[in-house]
Amino acid sequence: MPDTFKRELIEAFTPLQQTIKGYLASKISNADQVDDLLQDVFLKAWKQADAVPEIQSFQAWLLSIARNTVIDFYRTRKLDNVELHESIVEELDETLALHQQLGNCMLPFINDLPEQYADALREADIHDVKLATLAEREGVSLSAIKSRVARGRKLLHKKVIACCDVTFAGGVVSDYGCKGDCN
Repeated sequence: MPDTFKRELIEAFTPLQQTIKGYLASKISNADQVDDLLQDVFLKAWKQADAVPEIQSFQAWLLSIARNTVIDFYRTRKLDNVELHESIVEELDETLALHQQLGNCMLPFINDLPEQYADALREADIHDVKLATLAEREGVSLSAIKSRVARGRKLLHKKVIACCDVTFAGGVVSDYGCKGDCN
């Protein structure tokens, strides 16, 4: 299990790297320190791989590690971390809630995509099925599944941008709203 989990961690970390980096950058202004902390997040996740039970959402797990890494970062610099800790926890909870709401809004958009792209996105992004597993299940190559997911994401992006106002802060969605009647 640990070797399989570590492979899954690598597969999950790569697409989530910018999201995690954006979160870190929103908490720490020095770009070099952000890069160092990004590596720390991956190393902590890697070291925990042998002891962690099954992960339902790599994004939530890695963001939790990132939050704790930021707390450790400030704690080691002997700053007043009590107030910072509370604000980080509240902000992370708000961010996760916003992403959950946005995720729920995505399903109708995904369902409106051509079937092969919709199926690939649902499995990969909603059900967290690994691309290798999906490729095997569909009887196609890994590169074919990667292409389906990438094309599906591009189509989904076009639909979302056409129907929604999305605001980003630090590379992460900070707010969204409907532009009006959208089919």
